[in-house]
Amino acid sequence: MIDRDSNVNYSAVRGALRWIANDDLEFNFAADYTTDHRNPTGTVLVAYRNLTAANLANIQPLHTGANAPGTAFVVPYGSYYNYASYYNPPAVYNGFTPVAGAFDPSFNGRLLTNYPLIESRQTPSQYFDGFGYSLTADWKLTDSMAIKSISAYREYESGFVNDNDLSPLSSSIGDGTLPFHSFSQELRLNGSVADGRFEYTLGGFYMDQRSTYQSWQDLRYTGNYPLQFQQNDVVNADTKAVFAHLGYNATDALTLTAGLRYTEEHKDYTFVRLTRDGAVHPFLGSLNGVRSDYDGDQLDYRVAAQYRWNDEFMTYLQYSTGFKGGGVSPRPFVPAQAQPFDPETLDSWELGAKTDFFDRKLRLNTAVFYSKYDDIQIGLQLCPGAPCGQIANAGDATLKGAEIELLWRPIGNLTVDGSFSYIDFQYDRLSPNVGSAVQLSFIAPYMPERKWSAGVQYEIALGDWGTLTPRVDASYQGEIYTNGNNRPVTLPTSNFIDSYTVANARVTWRD
Repeated sequence: MIDRDSNVNYSAVRGALRWIANDDLEFNFAADYTTDHRNPTGTVLVAYRNLTAANLANIQPLHTGANAPGTAFVVPYGSYYNYASYYNPPAVYNGFTPVAGAFDPSFNGRLLTNYPLIESRQTPSQYFDGFGYSLTADWKLTDSMAIKSISAYREYESGFVNDNDLSPLSSSIGDGTLPFHSFSQELRLNGSVADGRFEYTLGGFYMDQRSTYQSWQDLRYTGNYPLQFQQNDVVNADTKAVFAHLGYNATDALTLTAGLRYTEEHKDYTFVRLTRDGAVHPFLGSLNGVRSDYDGDQLDYRVAAQYRWNDEFMTYLQYSTGFKGGGVSPRPFVPAQAQPFDPETLDSWELGAKTDFFDRKLRLNTAVFYSKYDDIQIGLQLCPGAPCGQIANAGDATLKGAEIELLWRPIGNLTVDGSFSYIDFQYDRLSPNVGSAVQLSFIAPYMPERKWSAGVQYEIALGDWGTLTPRVDASYQGEIYTNGNNRPVTLPTSNFIDSYTVANARVTWRD
């Protein structure tokens, strides 16, 4: 046995150290290390096509009617559908069509063009090895003012080996490593004035990141067959931000808050495209050495009002903005695709209530929200050059939803909890350059319409032996798509994960 599907070898360690220098100064240090080596889950055949005289050549690329030397035990007769051949039928692959007179057993299944068509020997796998540490300092200046400093460093290396087309042939292979390190520093000044009526936070944030994407790609389904190249793309990024938050306790019941955050981002990508021997690539050489930069800034803010009607009933209304940072298309094939794109932005309204009933035995929190999602970053289907590997701000959308959380303690030791969420996502606009890859009727990836959870537990007192708490719970997630390129009506199984429910049971002992 060489290996197993779904193998997981994971271990982690974490430590923390606290030093209280005096009544006003405290330091907390934490460090962690993680190693995670695993193989992906097994693949499942979802469709196949019976052998006919017309399609025999599609799966036997060397000559019609015979297995390739050395591959008869793994390459079956008859075509099958998988990741690659679903979108690109084998008949159109340059290297997968018969080549008259090019077959010779002494080449061990190779075409005379020296491009191998052999069985895939890749074992898909992935790994992560990383560590990090942080130092937090809390310094009390006065009874109403304090400084907090958070310094952190993280470093890791991750890697993968993929057989992307899931077929016996080596038609879409990739392996690579990603070394990464980052440093961040945050400084906050917290305080209050006017006998606590005004509360404030002022601060700044800085992060510096460095990474290199090193990989070898073997893509045999493209027009420039075979598209084999190594890349060594260097990415540098830094973020700077300043922020301020002010809370005003207007009355014992009414609190008003407002906040601002200004962020500046810089990212630069340097692309390397070479042959396996280190020479400039004949098809991708124009991209070798190309550098592309992104520089942007964003001003976000939040305003909110909170009113406490009594000790058991509070309502709030807030408006806030946020963003997902811009960048540069990370996987271009030609220089014209190595273009920067802007941040995604979100404007959101939220109305909610937090309530307690029956002497606080029942807690019920509810919220509804409405958001406008602009300049969504989408992979294009139509762009300069081919294949297309460009990301652009190509869409707007509207999100609406509601959330409910419940916690009920009907008797002292019994607890019942539950939650429910509903979200409605709808594209409002898509750029024509998106092509048919994403359409207005499509669904955002990883966004189930409904989710719920429920659980019940009972704590049993054991005297000097502590407590024993049995618990059962269940959670449900609605159907999702794993990619923005989905067709809910015409192709309901494309990158589709059906709804599912997970149930758990456990017993916890505490001394």
